[in-house]
Amino acid sequence: MSKKDIKIDEKPGFDDLPIDQQARWLCLMEAVNVSASFAEKNGIDTDTSYKWIKPSAYNAYIAEMFPSMRARLEQEARGVTFED
Repeated sequence: MSKKDIKIDEKPGFDDLPIDQQARWLCLMEAVNVSASFAEKNGIDTDTSYKWIKPSAYNAYIAEMFPSMRARLEQEARGVTFED
């Protein structure tokens, strides 16, 4: 079998990302969830309206939360668990 015949069926997953990328994605998901919850509490339909999406606020949130999220991921990698 030559190298051309080798096929890899597995796609890289979230756990295959570097820890910095994992932390940034988790911060972004958290920011979107927080803003969507706030929008829904204030009567904004998040399925039809996009005025609740604030990219600059997401950037600020990620910048602020990234260090603690990265530290949390490092701790979890060492076996320390956290309860939310």
